[in-house]
Amino acid sequence: MKILKVAVALGLATSLSGCLSEDNTDVDVVSMARTLLTEVNDEGVAPLAFADIDPSSTATMTGVIGARFLESAPEGEDTGLGFGGQLSMVADFGEETVSGSTSNLGVYGYSSGCLTEGECETTRLSSLDGDLTLVGAITSKDSVAGFDATLNGLVSGDVTLFEDDYAFSAAVNLDTNDDETGGLFLQDEDGRLFAQSGLTGGTVAVIEDENGNAFPFMQDLEGYMIVEGDVVASVPE
Repeated sequence: MKILKVAVALGLATSLSGCLSEDNTDVDVVSMARTLLTEVNDEGVAPLAFADIDPSSTATMTGVIGARFLESAPEGEDTGLGFGGQLSMVADFGEETVSGSTSNLGVYGYSSGCLTEGECETTRLSSLDGDLTLVGAITSKDSVAGFDATLNGLVSGDVTLFEDDYAFSAAVNLDTNDDETGGLFLQDEDGRLFAQSGLTGGTVAVIEDENGNAFPFMQDLEGYMIVEGDVVASVPE
């Protein structure tokens, strides 16, 4: 595992998700993200061998996703825009598929320190309507269980930038990517399962001002996902 890479990549997810709006105070995504990071980096967590998978089993997993718009940060500065939220995923080892969806998505502005130090000032600019859907396949990567998937969908919301209000919408398309190996499954000594991956890709976003003027642009995205859950073997009929 690239522990430093994990910490830096999810610095946005953990930091952005901490500033929840009043209508989302029942979900503390930042605590969830930090807990998962601590647990997945524990000495007892190791990659899951593909040969050890029970083909009759499935796993229901929950966690977080965070991504930043690369071009929203001024050159040389660790500031910009991104989004974060929760991710639910099901791994079906019999069908060798993964599927899932997001919830509690929001657009955030972040300040210096998010990506380099993992701690920074963040502001939740808006909630996002819509959903991102995860679809992919479970694979064997050098005898280790992994997955290749895409996360895409349409999201929209109102956002305030530089004291002006805008309507925001985006068609998001992200691919799992961890040093070109895709996502990986890991397991702790108690049998609890983790899945993690970097996310890369692009989004076609449109910001519309109060006069109805639309400003479309393609943004590259960089992010991270991490989920955890329990493996459940099917009971023969």
